[in-house]
Amino acid sequence: MKFYLYTYVCADCGHRFKAPEVMPGSYGEFLMRSINGETVWLDGPNDETYSEVDGLLEQLLQGQGVSATRRADLLRRVFGVACDPDSQGQPFSLLIKPRCGQCASVNMDYWEGTEPPEYVDRDFAPVQHRQWRQLSQAQKLDLLRQMLPAPRP
Repeated sequence: MKFYLYTYVCADCGHRFKAPEVMPGSYGEFLMRSINGETVWLDGPNDETYSEVDGLLEQLLQGQGVSATRRADLLRRVFGVACDPDSQGQPFSLLIKPRCGQCASVNMDYWEGTEPPEYVDRDFAPVQHRQWRQLSQAQKLDLLRQMLPAPRP
């Protein structure tokens, strides 16, 4: 697959490096990362678990006045719980940035698309949901409930 390169600046050591991101304008496609630097690909519109988690969030948040935009933010925050962990047992997240090659931090101070645009062809394994599929509906709801931030007063 073709990915757009971004330039990142590490917040911990100041190192500048490039890492792939989904192409601008790609709808519902994401790279999920772990703190160990592993990356998987999520094709949201075609991933049944992504739709399932969104529906469960809608159910959990019903009657709380949560906007669709806020629910989408929450989905990005909690979706990793429905994904199998990386090879070292760490969770994947839609919010983790690439790992700095110099100090191994995932804390980024700044990032932007390369200009002029640079691209790279890479294959990332698709995200897996084997552990999630073993859970009952009640267990899934409980897990998501635990992941949600406390309601705002």
